[in-house]
Amino acid sequence: MTRPPIHLLPRSLVGRVFALYSVTLLGFVAIGLLLFYRYQLSVELEEAQLRADALSAVIQPAVTDSAVIGDYDTIHRTLESAVHHPSFAQAIFIDLVGGVVKATRTDAPAVPPPAWLLATVQARLYDTNMPIRVGGRDYGVLRLGFAAERIAGGLWQQTRIALALGLLGVVGGMLLIRWPLVRWLGKLSRVHDFDEAMRHDGAPLPIPSAEDAPLEFRETFEVLGRAAASVRGQREQAAVSLEALRRVLEDLTPGMPAAAASATDDLAAISLMISELVRRLRERGEQLDAIFALSADGFVSFNAQGQVNYVSPAFTLLTGQPETDLLGADERAVERLLNSLVDAPMRWRGFSAMRLSGQTEAAADGVALPTRDRIETRRPARRTLEVALRMGDGQVISQVLSLRDVTHESLVDQMKSEFLSTAAHELRTPMASIFGFVELLLRRKMTPEKQADVLETIHRQSARMIAIINELLDLARIEARRGQDFVLETLDLNLLLPEVLHDFKPPQERDTPGVDLLPLPVWVRVDRNKLTQALVNVLSNAYKYSPEGGAVRVRLLREAGLDGQAGRIGIEVRDAGIGMTADQLARVSERFYRADASGSIAGTGLGMSIVKEIIELLGGTLALSSHQGAGTSVTLWLPRASAPRPPGQPTSDFLSLGA
Repeated sequence: MTRPPIHLLPRSLVGRVFALYSVTLLGFVAIGLLLFYRYQLSVELEEAQLRADALSAVIQPAVTDSAVIGDYDTIHRTLESAVHHPSFAQAIFIDLVGGVVKATRTDAPAVPPPAWLLATVQARLYDTNMPIRVGGRDYGVLRLGFAAERIAGGLWQQTRIALALGLLGVVGGMLLIRWPLVRWLGKLSRVHDFDEAMRHDGAPLPIPSAEDAPLEFRETFEVLGRAAASVRGQREQAAVSLEALRRVLEDLTPGMPAAAASATDDLAAISLMISELVRRLRERGEQLDAIFALSADGFVSFNAQGQVNYVSPAFTLLTGQPETDLLGADERAVERLLNSLVDAPMRWRGFSAMRLSGQTEAAADGVALPTRDRIETRRPARRTLEVALRMGDGQVISQVLSLRDVTHESLVDQMKSEFLSTAAHELRTPMASIFGFVELLLRRKMTPEKQADVLETIHRQSARMIAIINELLDLARIEARRGQDFVLETLDLNLLLPEVLHDFKPPQERDTPGVDLLPLPVWVRVDRNKLTQALVNVLSNAYKYSPEGGAVRVRLLREAGLDGQAGRIGIEVRDAGIGMTADQLARVSERFYRADASGSIAGTGLGMSIVKEIIELLGGTLALSSHQGAGTSVTLWLPRASAPRPPGQPTSDFLSLGA
């Protein structure tokens, strides 16, 4: 319920009681007027409808007789006599051939009604229609139309009279109630004298009241007198308590502002110190809330009864469990929650096992170390979580369970293991071949031709090992330096691309790549050597994976930018080779992945990984499309750059990487 604004309420009790009485009286009068209006409206409209039905029944015989003999003058006189009634505005007779006999009354009502009342009356009244029929034959229709304006005017006149009477009753009631209110409640102002006596520690004065005042007021004055004696005794005790409380608060708030330390009034000093203490506690709480809100680790603390009393936002994010469902839960409920997130074989061992492990692995000083477990969750997302339990000895916090998302670390460890395994496998293959042929040379005598063939194989496998090692080192340098050694310059691809293709040596008996350039200078900001390396890797793959021949074509593409951006430039290398399936295309930039599993096509499986790293460090993207048996298209998209400034013009566009 909405409370009225304080400034609108009277300040005195007499005024408020008088205002309450006035509002209540006005309310009842308004409700009575509304009920009167609704009742009178319904009655008047119902009676008007009954009058129309009665009048129609009275004039119907005369109209019927005149209609049978065709005496329309008599019908007109009959209709004119009907509309003399103030409730009707018109009377109409309509014969079967469309002839109309009409009588209308147009005089205005004595009291014009308001528009809303007129609209209400018009909506609820309807014309009365009565068929004129004799011997089974229809002669026409008799219709009576109501004078809605005169009916509404009569209702409005009655409503105004009722409203005037109601207002007269309200004013009279307000005048009659004011005199007893002032007589009975006027003496309450003497309460101020009682308050002054209490403030100066004097004997409180009696508060006289009229003998005809309400019993409740006289009893209240007596209770106030008895309470005053008790208050005087409690003042002395309060003074001692306030002094002790002030000393306690001074110990709790070191460095208190000078205003509180120098205050002579104990109550004022205590108020200032409590405000300072609350402020410090609020700041500390806001700091802790901010730390927990920004922390990626989730925390749940338990009280001495083993129930959850705090849940951090990160814990709800990692587990998908609302905070309201966890607060007040015990250890078993939290165990069930964590175990519901993981597969059955990987269930968490629980609080008891972790506490026992922590006691067993205690530090040298006897303090139990936090124990840690790892679980693999399947919902709300697949994650690797490190679960840690730290014990406490307080009543508020007896232990804290924390969750840390170590998914990234686990994936990195897994990728390192897979990379080392794959690299070792790739290096072992040529090394085994070299070792075997060298051992064969040492143990057997061979013809010069056979020995030359074996040495050629050893040389080829050694070159393959060197290529793998060089590409591994190149990829490692790119990842470690993250482009810091790139020397960026603004180059025109229309000039750079022909240079790269001229220096590129295709396999024997294969045509050099075709090239389609753009008509205008195409400026990009790149490292010349790294972009050349990426292009050569893509071109080498285009020839290697089209062993049956076919054209290899290079062309420049332009993509318009959105929202005023400069757009992108693409270098597309398309071949007509063996192509790739969708699964092969999705893995083409993985390290050591080769679309040709037969081993008949030479390569290390690192070329496209290097291309992807270089292009992304240059701010671009790598796009591939392929169809098995129909060739592959590789597009290197680079951001479009502005044309370089003429020599000697100042510029702030220095090389940002490697500078």
